[in-house]
Amino acid sequence: MKKITKVEDLTLLVTTPVPRDYPAKHLAKKSDKVMLVEDYVVRVTLEDGESVVIRVPKGYVTDGSSIPRLFHRLWHPFITESRWASCVHDYIYSHLYNFFSKEFADELLRFMVKRDGGHWFMQQAFHKAVRLNIKGGGW
Repeated sequence: MKKITKVEDLTLLVTTPVPRDYPAKHLAKKSDKVMLVEDYVVRVTLEDGESVVIRVPKGYVTDGSSIPRLFHRLWHPFITESRWASCVHDYIYSHLYNFFSKEFADELLRFMVKRDGGHWFMQQAFHKAVRLNIKGGGW
């Protein structure tokens, strides 16, 4: 896998809360959820200079990285340095899995948490938690 060297936000992440029982087949029924009010677009640059643009569409529902609820006590995905990364990560897992590997999505999550000021332990905790591949609200 090529190393990620830069991630640029091309738009802002704008969301609104939705009820926990809001239908989203890729998420656990009891997880906290938000819906995108506008498209969220990022450009990911790789070590060889290649870049890819990822667009998460308006109306997409995310639960924030699908990490175990136990971690929400420390770093809730909607109010921490993982908020932006979580949205892209969830979208890759739920809709772009034919184009990007889980390893790429997980590394992108770690990179974006670091970019947004998350300290080393937070980066590792989120990365390891999503590698467990547990649906949100599971713990």
